[in-house]
Amino acid sequence: MMQQPQTFEYDLDPCDIDWNFPMNWLPYNNEIETNYCSILGLDGNATSAGPLDPSYINNQPVNQTTANVFAMDNTPQTISTIASISQRSVAAASPQLSGTSDRTVPGDLYATSSNGARRPCTARSKQLFPPPGVESCKQLRTISQDPRLRTESTDWAFPDLDHINIQDVEGFGESTLTEATYAEIYDSFENTCLESAIFRNEFISSEFPPLAVLDYCTKLFFEHFNPIFPLVHPNLTDLNADWILALAICAIGSQYSATEDIDACVRPLHEFLRRALVVRLQLENSAMNLALAQALVLNQVGLLYYGTSEFRRNDYQRVGDLQSVITLYWNSQLESDINTLPNQHESNVHEAWKTWVEGETLRRLSYFIWLLDRMGCYFFTDHHAVTFDVQEITLPRDDLWSQTCSSDWSQRYRRTEENPSLSSAVSTIFRDRTAKSDLGEFSRILLLHAVYREYSTVNTYCKRPLSSWMPQNNPDHHSEDSSALNLTESNWRNAALDCVDTLHWAANGTIALLLGAEHPTVLHLHFSRVVLLVPREMLMRLAKYMEASENMRKMASNQQKALQAEREISEWAQQDGSKARLAVLHCGCFLWHIRRYAKMAFYEPLCVFWAILTLWAYSVYSSKSRRSSGEERSGSVTRRPSPDHTKAISDDENPTFIRLDRPNDDEMVQLFVRAGVLKAYISGVGDIYAPTAPTRILREGRKILESVSLAWGRSTEYLDLLKALE
Repeated sequence: MMQQPQTFEYDLDPCDIDWNFPMNWLPYNNEIETNYCSILGLDGNATSAGPLDPSYINNQPVNQTTANVFAMDNTPQTISTIASISQRSVAAASPQLSGTSDRTVPGDLYATSSNGARRPCTARSKQLFPPPGVESCKQLRTISQDPRLRTESTDWAFPDLDHINIQDVEGFGESTLTEATYAEIYDSFENTCLESAIFRNEFISSEFPPLAVLDYCTKLFFEHFNPIFPLVHPNLTDLNADWILALAICAIGSQYSATEDIDACVRPLHEFLRRALVVRLQLENSAMNLALAQALVLNQVGLLYYGTSEFRRNDYQRVGDLQSVITLYWNSQLESDINTLPNQHESNVHEAWKTWVEGETLRRLSYFIWLLDRMGCYFFTDHHAVTFDVQEITLPRDDLWSQTCSSDWSQRYRRTEENPSLSSAVSTIFRDRTAKSDLGEFSRILLLHAVYREYSTVNTYCKRPLSSWMPQNNPDHHSEDSSALNLTESNWRNAALDCVDTLHWAANGTIALLLGAEHPTVLHLHFSRVVLLVPREMLMRLAKYMEASENMRKMASNQQKALQAEREISEWAQQDGSKARLAVLHCGCFLWHIRRYAKMAFYEPLCVFWAILTLWAYSVYSSKSRRSSGEERSGSVTRRPSPDHTKAISDDENPTFIRLDRPNDDEMVQLFVRAGVLKAYISGVGDIYAPTAPTRILREGRKILESVSLAWGRSTEYLDLLKALE
């Protein structure tokens, strides 16, 4: 018989918690005395507390009662003491974006069943292996088991794939590449990879994937990549019109084969494409056109997210070419008046549709370039942000893009209101907490990242040396108010969280329409709390230090930086505890999503890495404080709730723990974030406050990271970082 969790008691009376105060606006608590315990085993003089033996964390016994409960059953535990969901949460079922300016109140985002949002669902993402219609292939190994990822070979070559048998599969599409296009691709391969003296390393073999394999890769592209970020129109794009676009689509599609054989083509295909683009854009000085722009952007995302940092370095040299794509969009808008298209004669509707799709494709490419740049700011520590002029471009229109014939497009076009520009949309969502209700998923993701950018701009300004100085007509007078500056930065962060909640409302409505299934935008929304609330630079600095060689760790400057990182992380986990717990909560929601709805999108491996790093850091630097103070943070609560809360919770006993990676009632979320008094469990980990939890978080994280690193993130770089932290 399963043991029941022990009941504890703790008293929140001294905390004087205002349960009606908006959760996003909970303040930084400077009154908490931060416990600066180090896990680095260094001289603790730089901190206010002595060093903590690193073995302490890994050698403490697990609470046996708790461990047994969750080892026996991974299904959500039924807790009879949880208050029923507030009726006001039913509003979240609306598929429209929130039209209210009210900040988030209990029940807005975390309700589970009364409105269908985040309802427990047993759906799983589609398995890639065995691939349909492909025979005589080996299954792709995980990144920890793939020996190719541990070798540093500079030789380029395609494998021999003549043994692969590809059959026609019903519903998988007809052949798209012609013999003539294939011949053009191979001619370019010979010229740029076998016989060219321009590039440093020639390919050591003339082997090249057969037409059937490349054609299969195009189908994988349209099945897996294009639905997430639609950059190539599936109905109007002629892949045989320009072989370089066909090659780019093959390169991306080859990443989704889940076979060791075809995966061996991925890096050579991207390198071949990179060289072909260099020849076109720099040596031949070809004018930018739509197909060339699409090929460039697809190669850009492939180099950035497929493999290692060495692969990325080739990517950072293309700012001018990428800017040319955006310039091409603006020039195309000057040359044609898109708004007059539907008024043309009926016989010209098809041409009008094609013209609109070309303009929309350039719009999407321009925004995707901007999106890649913004993502790089928080994914990669070596990324240098670029200013791309896209803010005044109207947002993409998914409803029109999805039309499959000219007549449907024309009818829809006449009824559709034009989308706002990104700058207009971000201004509206900050000021009014609203957004256009029929924005597509691509536009909502763009808007979310624009919210990050607004906050990042303010945050960067507040860190400038002169930001707290007010210019005066008297040069001898100094006027500085750092407290007001800190308040400004904090308020912008809180406002950004409100904007995210507005978008999350719409996502919850979509989830309800899908009967509980979560769409890809949900991942971005949960991960947004990591972007906005977590000291990512300090986390990476600490992780890099712990991974470094012994000689590097002995350097005084590196030790000082590591200790400073620990200090800031400790302050985040303790003094900024409510925001840290909000981030941790959404990391748990992120794990729920990624385990069930992973789409093998290019951003998923890095999101997993940062979510796990966040959970690990909070587990380490908050639980040390709890062990030092001897506080217990689980059990029944003696509290003084507001009148509105009293009715909701007075009839039930209070919860003792929360499952972070399971749907939760809002009352539990409020209690966990505001007071931090619940034990917090994650499947495969147990209580994140337990002494052994940090190691278990890292191990579970590595397992999840490997599961989503079949198409993207084929590198041991981040796996090794997590391993170094154990």
